[in-house]
Amino acid sequence: MNRTTRGIHDGLCLIVIRLLRGYSLYTPFRKGLWRVDEMVTRFARLLSDEHRMIVRSRDGRKFCVDPKEKQYHMGLLGLGSYEPIETRVVTQCLSQGNIAIDVGANIGWYTTLLSQLVGPRGTVHAFEPVINTHHVLETNCRLNACTNVKLNSIALGDRDGTVTMHYFPDEPCGNASTVREPTTSSVQSTCDVTTLDAYVLKNRLSGCDFIKCDAEGAEMAFIKGASTTLKKFFPTILLEVNPVIFAMAGYSPADLLRKIREHVPYRFFSIDKGGYEEIKGLEMANEAGGYSNVLCVPDRSMMLERIVSMREALPH
Repeated sequence: MNRTTRGIHDGLCLIVIRLLRGYSLYTPFRKGLWRVDEMVTRFARLLSDEHRMIVRSRDGRKFCVDPKEKQYHMGLLGLGSYEPIETRVVTQCLSQGNIAIDVGANIGWYTTLLSQLVGPRGTVHAFEPVINTHHVLETNCRLNACTNVKLNSIALGDRDGTVTMHYFPDEPCGNASTVREPTTSSVQSTCDVTTLDAYVLKNRLSGCDFIKCDAEGAEMAFIKGASTTLKKFFPTILLEVNPVIFAMAGYSPADLLRKIREHVPYRFFSIDKGGYEEIKGLEMANEAGGYSNVLCVPDRSMMLERIVSMREALPH
């Protein structure tokens, strides 16, 4: 296929993608939209490798999209949304003027959301160590005028030094990890690592109200390196819990929640069933077959009463 023919082919695919996105964004009928998402994915795979699109999410944010990157096919490209339940939870947890931390910021879905929620008086500190993904994060923050975001191309863990990142081109970019074993197709890179405690001290943060942590197995190391911050500021934490990758790192979901509770008397809520379900016995966290998201709320936090009162607020 020559350049002219390829250009026409890509143009037609893009028209179909935009028509399908327009339908999913504006139709009053929600049933069966997963089929629209599947069709968008199918057409996106036909595009040339160099194509990029600027798409809007349902809440009006803008994202620079590589249509072939699998991270965008988790709802954002086809439906204009990504992790809708978790997104609503985050929206309920923050206020203007807050200070938020995004660990494993990826393409910036939560970074840009946090930026809007904390407003001009607040600050977001985002961490994304995979350099290509970090460039996308920079672009998306620029598209959304996130002037209150401080971007960091480093990892957070339990020490200062360097760490090897494993990036898997055949998977969503968010699957990059320091824990997983490399494969024949994986790309390895070295990046700097520090602790949240050291970062807070170095940057003289006056507070820490909220943390979103999706570190693909490095969650335990992150919590170990954040002990002083947790004890001092009592932040609410949205945590991705993945038993499979945790096992690769040598710990269980219950081990992680127990470590968090060592620092502050946190209460834990699973948010993956459409509502807030409190995890009373920590061993229950080990029973999840796949990944889940847990909201960690300090007992002495004003957020706890608010969270408990909203337990039935999410759609079932």
